[in-house]
This record gives sequence, structure tokens and C-alpha cells, in this order.
Amino acid sequence: ILTTIGALVAIYLEIRATSMKMKRYAMGSSELGRTNSDLKAVALRAVLYSLAFIVTWVASTVWSIAQFFDYYPFGVSYAWTLLEPLQGFWNALIFIHNRPATRERVSSVLRTLSLSKS
Repeated sequence: ILTTIGALVAIYLEIRATSMKMKRYAMGSSELGRTNSDLKAVALRAVLYSLAFIVTWVASTVWSIAQFFDYYPFGVSYAWTLLEPLQGFWNALIFIHNRPATRERVSSVLRTLSLSKS
């Protein structure tokens, strides 16, 4: 878990450093505003993916450690079996959130489905 979070932080810091270099050499270019919004979008995506990873895998990790000590807590087992399969769902939500065209397509499909039920 810590390795993945560390890798996402490293990616963010590298993109931030590249953005700072771009600012230094841009000299008033109109592209500068776009890079700041891109940096914020990447930071948000990194945070969301990290949260999805933590929510999904902390219960599984705690369960594995408890199992090693021959302890089987029901609550942790329940959380593990509920949250681990949701990793793809969290990733899909983040993916759709970050792509306006995909978000619009999903919205139109959901509207079509809700109208067809009526």
C-alpha cells in the first residue's frame, strides 16, 4: 500500500517539477493557464486513485495480518469481502469523472434507461 501511494506522490511531484520548468520558459504564453489546470487535474486524479486503493486494500491487508496470527475478526472479514471487489468500480468512477466526453455518454445512456422505464 505504501509503495503505491509513494509512486503516485512521486508521479505528482515529477509533473509539478515539469510544470514549474514550463512556467520558467513560457514567458507569458497563453498555454500557462492550461498547465496549471492540468496539474490540478493530475493531483486530484492521484488523490482519488490513492483513496480508492486505500479504501479497497486496507481491510484486506488487516485481514491478512490477523489471519497470520490465527485471528479471524468478523467485521474485518465482512469489510474485506465487501470492499475488495469494488476496486474496479472506484476506478471506473474516477475514469468517468476525469473524461467529460465519457461522462456525457454515460449520462445520456442513464437518461435513456430512466426514460425507457417510465
